[in-house]
Amino acid sequence: MDSATRLLKILVDSPIGVVSPAIALLNLPDWWLAGGAVRNPG
Repeated sequence: MDSATRLLKILVDSPIGVVSPAIALLNLPDWWLAGGAVRNPG
């Protein structure tokens, strides 16, 4: 498994996997996912 696939699996299985798509549905013009959310997903 390459590193991109591994990262995607980790993020999808974490709260980010729920929150990120929900935020995307809001169609906000400019939002950011902070690095800490990726570094400490659980």
